[in-house]
Amino acid sequence: MDLEPVRQDLAEYWVDALDQDNQNDFRLVSSNFDPSWLTDLQQHIAIVHDQLINKFRIDSFEPFVQADLLDQDILNSLHRAWVGVLESHAMVPTLLGNIDPINLVHWNQINKKLHHIEEHIGCIYHSPSPSWEVNNTFGPDILNFNQSQIRIRFSQKGRSTFNKWLNRDFNMHDIDTNDFLQIGGQVRISLDQELLQDPPKNYVAFCQQNRMPVIGNSLNLANFRQGESRLTQIRHVFTRNIMHENNTALFEF
Repeated sequence: MDLEPVRQDLAEYWVDALDQDNQNDFRLVSSNFDPSWLTDLQQHIAIVHDQLINKFRIDSFEPFVQADLLDQDILNSLHRAWVGVLESHAMVPTLLGNIDPINLVHWNQINKKLHHIEEHIGCIYHSPSPSWEVNNTFGPDILNFNQSQIRIRFSQKGRSTFNKWLNRDFNMHDIDTNDFLQIGGQVRISLDQELLQDPPKNYVAFCQQNRMPVIGNSLNLANFRQGESRLTQIRHVFTRNIMHENNTALFEF
């Protein structure tokens, strides 16, 4: 997959260090996406569609029975259809439940599984040595509060300034303060929308009161190139990789 680095110099420095230490061979260690959600959602749609057609002659879910449920346009349309039935036929879920209580479970699960698919396509990859790291020659200026689709996780000793503040440890000038003094080999990948955001106002106020720089908490690496237009394709690759027994990845910029 083509990646667009947030900072080219950071991406190249990190990959060069990985390559030099034979660490550019990442393995999937955890995922918060369950591929069974897709087959479950297909089943929920099919059962509810069958009931709506046979009992009420409502065909709102017909376009989704065989649809690609990783396509965000389809998920958006499915969500509108689900809400549309509630708006036009408010008693339908109750009536479905009266016919068979399991119908109401299927009805509710359409909405729940839809949001699971949208919100939980993410995973963690580690380099071969989980403790691998390289010195951060860029300093804390590379940190911010944005969220890119590929982020280097904090995996070093201590806590960042922001994390200490967040957990009410206000002794910032201590041995355990570590604002990515090293850059490690643990990466979080998600297909969420990239977020560009400011630091919390009360954190900024705390830093100003203590005459400290406002140091960020995220080390953003890259986003998927043309991620919006290729989202469905990327999701399919992503889910196939999650299901692959020997899922590995390497980074090039």
